[in-house]
Amino acid sequence: MATIADIIMNDALATPVAHTFKPVNHNGKEFSWRDSTAGLTVLSAPMLFLIVLPSKDKTVERYREKIVIPAVETITGQNSAGYTAAPKLAYTLQKISDYILPVRATEQQKKDLSKYGMLLPGIGQFQDALIYSILPY
Repeated sequence: MATIADIIMNDALATPVAHTFKPVNHNGKEFSWRDSTAGLTVLSAPMLFLIVLPSKDKTVERYREKIVIPAVETITGQNSAGYTAAPKLAYTLQKISDYILPVRATEQQKKDLSKYGMLLPGIGQFQDALIYSILPY
């Protein structure tokens, strides 16, 4: 089994910024990483998860990858006593992907599935649907 390590990914800005996700938890069934970019709080930091899902059928392995990006309310101003409230969670964006891998699958087949899963959201029709809510016809 591979050692849990930092994950570095670029964001989608016009000039991409690299984000380092540091390991937070791993117990053999659930693994998690938190974005360690300066200025992010525990409340506002994006998280990555890899979860081993139970499988009654011993001929398949099941995994779930999950990306969680919280959006925090912007707090402006103070009350009459000079108190500024702590930020709170406004909403959360999530991506959840399940992998169902037959134990008979080859390493190359698993690599192909992983690669297609990474490329698909960047393809025009999928990107239009995800970002602009424009569905293909």
